[in-house]
Amino acid sequence: MTVINKNPQERATAPIYAAMRSRVAEVSSIKILNTTPTTGQRPTLGLPGSMMVFLSKGNSQAIEEVRTAAIQGGERAASIFRHLKKQFACRKTLPIGEAIELISKQSVFAELRYGGNILASGLAVPDDLDYTVLVLPYNGGRLAPEGFELVEYLEEPGQADRLQGIVIQVTPDLSEAEAELMKAQNDMDRWRNVAYEFDCDTTAWAVAAAFAIGVTVGLAVTCAGCVVPDLMHLDQSDIDRLGPSASVQELLQLRHQYLRQMVGYA
Repeated sequence: MTVINKNPQERATAPIYAAMRSRVAEVSSIKILNTTPTTGQRPTLGLPGSMMVFLSKGNSQAIEEVRTAAIQGGERAASIFRHLKKQFACRKTLPIGEAIELISKQSVFAELRYGGNILASGLAVPDDLDYTVLVLPYNGGRLAPEGFELVEYLEEPGQADRLQGIVIQVTPDLSEAEAELMKAQNDMDRWRNVAYEFDCDTTAWAVAAAFAIGVTVGLAVTCAGCVVPDLMHLDQSDIDRLGPSASVQELLQLRHQYLRQMVGYA
């Protein structure tokens, strides 16, 4: 008999793949709320060059509270950040195996797609949390027509505690050269404008399994009184040197680096 030795990541993710095969999968769209401020103003919620995804249990009012805070800003937004910091203050990151085992036992877990591509898997909102939050780099280009979708894995069809979500869009300021680059982008490549990137030794499973990906302390930088550094930009010489496709990816990488600096992915 031949014995196949799986690597640690394959062994760790085996329970959730088994749970996925035994469950009902249902797909729903997640609405995008564009809160991009006028030039020179700060966003009410989120960071420039990002898509901030909030997920909650469907029977809560948490997503409506986020929507209201994103529209009104001020104390409403500040209260969201305070709540997030308090919510995750005592939560510890689990080893990937333990975290995925925990997710596989949730009544519902999900994967997030953008433009038909999987950005993150193993997303769940356990009973002691109101939100799971993801912050995705966004280069400011046009969005894929498929938008954001949530693929939920349910124990039974139509169960009451399905997830709901909202995406808070903050489009970054673009230089003249960047704006022309994104304007000329092929419609088929719009899926490249949002990413979910990690260090090479971190997987989407591991980060999603932490339920909050450790972003909540960094999220407070958008509150009043904090200094937000300027975005880095590509100029025409950079675009000429790299070419259009590579320039789009480089611009996304710059947004990723900015979010790492502000939110602290590392």
